[in-house]
Amino acid sequence: MYKEKESTKLLRLILSIRNDLDQIQHSETCKFLEVRRLEQLDKAFTASLFHTLIDEVV
Repeated sequence: MYKEKESTKLLRLILSIRNDLDQIQHSETCKFLEVRRLEQLDKAFTASLFHTLIDEVV
């Protein structure tokens, strides 16, 4: 069975979050708090991915 790398999981999470933000930006209605939550998640997961990729390379 294939075990997914941690960086791949984080990339998929980031893409999902950014897709939701993109949908909101293009006219789908959403509460302000939901937008803020998604933006914070995007920032956190992007930072996590950066550190995970460094650890995988080193």
